[in-house]
Amino acid sequence: MNKNVKSFCIWFMQVAGICAAVLFSICPVSCKVTDEGLQILHGDYTAPVIESYSVTDAFSVAVFFSRKVQLTGAVLIPASESSASQSGGSDDTAPSLESASGADNAVTVNISYDETGKKVTVTAAEELAAGGRYELYGDAADETGNTLTFCIPFTGYNSRVPRVLISEIHPGYVSGSNRCEFIELYALTAGNLAGLEVYSANDGEDRGFVLPAVEVKAGEVIILHMRQKGENCISETGDDISLAEGSEKNDYVSATARDLWADNEKACLGEKEDVIILANSFSGDFMDAVMYAPSGTASWSKDGVGDTAAGVVSAGIWSSAEPSSAVQSDGLTTTKTLARRGCIALYNAAQNGTLAAGPVLQTADSWYTADSKTASPGTVE
Repeated sequence: MNKNVKSFCIWFMQVAGICAAVLFSICPVSCKVTDEGLQILHGDYTAPVIESYSVTDAFSVAVFFSRKVQLTGAVLIPASESSASQSGGSDDTAPSLESASGADNAVTVNISYDETGKKVTVTAAEELAAGGRYELYGDAADETGNTLTFCIPFTGYNSRVPRVLISEIHPGYVSGSNRCEFIELYALTAGNLAGLEVYSANDGEDRGFVLPAVEVKAGEVIILHMRQKGENCISETGDDISLAEGSEKNDYVSATARDLWADNEKACLGEKEDVIILANSFSGDFMDAVMYAPSGTASWSKDGVGDTAAGVVSAGIWSSAEPSSAVQSDGLTTTKTLARRGCIALYNAAQNGTLAAGPVLQTADSWYTADSKTASPGTVE
C-alpha cells in the first residue's frame, strides 16, 4: 500500500472514532445487544424528577413528578428509625429503600395516582403523629424504564392548629448581652403548634422558624427567641415552662411564658423595616402578620418585602401594602419593642364564640412602641 494512502486511512479512522465518541456523548441515545448485534435506541433516558410534595392530611403525602410514573416500592418510617445504608441490597432494589424496609416501625402504605399519573398519593394505614418527623422512601419508574430513588422528609399533619396571633416583636439586639431578637405569640384557643411557621420577609422564608409539636392552652404566651446566645437556650416543649429561667443577662426569658428557641445564631429580623409572618406551613395560609417601617417611607427597600406585604393584604390582615400604612418603627431601639393592643379582648371573643373566622384585620393603630420593661415578654394587654 502506498505510504500516503496508508497515512490517510489511519487519519480517517482516528477522525471517525473521535466523531463517533462526540456524537454518542451529546445525542440522547442508548443501546442494547441483540442476536443480530448492537442496536441503537433513540429517546429520552433522563430520570423523572420530583417537582413538589405536600402533606395533605393526617394520613397522606402527595408527590408531584415531572412525568407519569409508577412507584415500584415505597416505605414510610419515623425519621428516628432511618438507617438508610448506601451499601448492600439486592440487584432489583435501591440499597437505601431496602434498608428502610427493614425498619422496625415501618408504616404500611397504599399508593394511588391521579389521571395524569404525575401526582402520586402515598397514604398511611394509620394516623401519623402531629408534628412527628417521618421519611418517605420510594422507587419511581417512568414508562420507558428510567428510575428515581428518593427520600422525602416531612412533618406529620397537624389537624389541631390553635388560633394564634403575634402579640409583640423585638427586632433588636442588646450588644454585650444575651438579649436577642424575639417574637411573642398569644394563643386564643388551645391546640398544637406543630407546623406553624414564623418568618421575616427581610430574612426570607428559608430562615424561618417552624414550631415543634407543643400542646398549648388558651391564653398561653409563647416567646420565640429567634437567635441562640449564651446558656439555657432550652426550648420548653413540655409542661415545665421554667426550664429556660435564669438565662444570663437575658431579661427576655419569662418564667410564666413558654420559651422556644430557633436553631439560629445569626442576626435576624429587619431592625426598622420588615414584614413578620405567622403561617400554617401545611396549607401555606397566613394566620397573622405585622408590617413596620419608619414614618415617611415611600417604598419597601427590598422587592421581597413588598411582595410579602401584598400577600398580607390578600390574606385580609392589612388593608394596604404600602409602607405608609405600616406600624411606624421610629421609636424602636435595642431596648424597645412593638407591642399589640387588644389581645385580651380578642381572647375573650374567641372564648365566647364571637370572633369571626380567619385572620384579624389590623391597622398601624393596633400597635405601639413600648419599653421592654413595661411590656415585658410574657405579658399581653
